[in-house]
Amino acid sequence: MITASRTRSIAGLAFVALVLIACGDDGSSADATTVTLRIHAGTVEVQEGPDAGFAIASDGQLLREGDTVRTGSDGRASIEWFDGSVTRLDFGTLFRIAELRPAGQIGGSRIEAEQESGATFNRVIELTETGSRFSVATPTASAAVQGTTFVVIYNPDGSTTVAVIDGTVVVTTATGAEVVVEAGSMVTVDAAGVVTGPSPIPEELLNGEWIRFNEACDAGDCSVAAVASIAISPADATINVGESQAYAAEGFDAAGAAVGSIEATYEIDGIPCDAATCTPVEPGDYTVTGTHAGLTATANLIVLATGDIQVTLAWDAAVDLDLWVTDPSGETVMWDHPFAASGGRLDRDAYPDCVFSEVPPENTVWDETAPSGEYLVTVHVYDMCGESTVAFELTIAIGGEVILVVNDVVLTATGDTHEVTFDKP
Repeated sequence: MITASRTRSIAGLAFVALVLIACGDDGSSADATTVTLRIHAGTVEVQEGPDAGFAIASDGQLLREGDTVRTGSDGRASIEWFDGSVTRLDFGTLFRIAELRPAGQIGGSRIEAEQESGATFNRVIELTETGSRFSVATPTASAAVQGTTFVVIYNPDGSTTVAVIDGTVVVTTATGAEVVVEAGSMVTVDAAGVVTGPSPIPEELLNGEWIRFNEACDAGDCSVAAVASIAISPADATINVGESQAYAAEGFDAAGAAVGSIEATYEIDGIPCDAATCTPVEPGDYTVTGTHAGLTATANLIVLATGDIQVTLAWDAAVDLDLWVTDPSGETVMWDHPFAASGGRLDRDAYPDCVFSEVPPENTVWDETAPSGEYLVTVHVYDMCGESTVAFELTIAIGGEVILVVNDVVLTATGDTHEVTFDKP
């Protein structure tokens, strides 16, 4: 449900605030200074007030109003609030305690914080004192909750994602619109205040390593879900130049057991990708590297040249296959004659002489306008390399449109061939 509401501003900025507001009376009292920092892993720093520098934090350190906690790329920490609520900080999170006020005072207890980067997991107790408030702010919108569990992610593009694990959250954007988010759902508010959702929390987030880590912490052992290594997928991929390849990452514990999907940053041969999507601008063989909390994993990406004619031969057996393409003049482009006078060229040769460093596919293209007429394509087994069979997929495209795919042929011996012809108008 979306309704109108006034815009909130904190420290001159529009923020997303996850606010817990309670009704009723509470006869108890708590000390607002008993806010305790717990360190789970890696580098965690504290800035004691706005005029101080950051210093390495210690486990059990007391935090006060105005303090800021910063976790490194390998750092995780928890803040244990005076009322029994808990906020956990993921890697790369900047989190400032803006206001602390204990229960028993006029207006109720108050916990207000500002999250400028990273992700937090918040388990908030059900407040019963009239006017009590729990808020976490990001530079995008605001939300009201009561006795709930939710995740706040401030994304690199300036948007904020609020995922509700338990309870209900009312997210208020900087433009004043309100969205009710129930348990099991999430919304994303972009930098302009545009809301996407509510929609079901995707499996990769709900079953991801960050939430599983917090579930383990809630059960009393934060080390259960610790990530010791990562893998990115797909491990091997082939695309045409100009296309994009999306990646996903999974974490594993010290025993090699999967602990769920994780967030990672990606780069291709040292150049950052756009979030989890890589788009090379030149043909070639690339290494994609994913990084999470200082852990890295790599994948192989083959980027094929395209043109007026593109003939691609792919196979997955350890066999030396050769792609021959004969143009209308009778000249053949192949491994020992990679260029034709008509403009054809062999883009890449795979598994030469049973050396398996250059993996398939093989790719032959005419970059510019190819001559009209009949072309002959031959798949040739140069060497079976000890294998008994090899299946392949042959794809032929003209002007970017696939005109023929052959994927139902199996070759069994060195010297075997399979031929197809096609006409270029």
